[in-house]
Amino acid sequence: MNIGNFFGDGGEFEGRYAKLDQRFETMRFVLAYFFRLGGKVIVETGCQREKDDWGAGCSTSVFSECIQTLDSEVRLWTVDISQQAMDVCKICTMNTFPYIDYVLDDSVEFLKRFDKPIDLLYLDSYDWLPEEPILSACQQHQLKEIHAAWKNVHPKTVILLDDNGLDGGGKTKATRKFLKENDWEEIFNEYQSAWIHKDSEALKNLWI
Repeated sequence: MNIGNFFGDGGEFEGRYAKLDQRFETMRFVLAYFFRLGGKVIVETGCQREKDDWGAGCSTSVFSECIQTLDSEVRLWTVDISQQAMDVCKICTMNTFPYIDYVLDDSVEFLKRFDKPIDLLYLDSYDWLPEEPILSACQQHQLKEIHAAWKNVHPKTVILLDDNGLDGGGKTKATRKFLKENDWEEIFNEYQSAWIHKDSEALKNLWI
């Protein structure tokens, strides 16, 4: 299947996933970028926890269904500390399970052990709570995740952070600061924050 047609305006991705709503453009960008550059490894922290809960993104389903459609050699690792969430995720993705490694673990500990280059890193673990202090627990946790994964990212990696721009900076405040200080460029600063390395500036339009 032609990747440009799949992700382009009016393409199959839009037909399937327009209901991603505020996550639609960011998810479309990072997946198009990933597949155009021949990425093979997706890691997401925080698995899908409900069927058809598009308000939360249904990311495990979206990632694995795109793998099934576009490149069956791609592998998705989805990590969650909750057994209940992982059980639900397995039910939601029963049609695409051959492309997924389901990992029940703390995401930081998993990322410390992970030994493959990561081509798409999606950080969405730990619930955001508006009443937490400025450097909240979710912000600290996501910062620990990016530190643990840093050995696995490379100039063609695309990084996606969920729950951005909420009160107190959402989940992403500390991670965005870290990425800016380390030569990464923010392509989207919306409900999700999407990043590519500055060395990849010439590649960012490949998804169209």
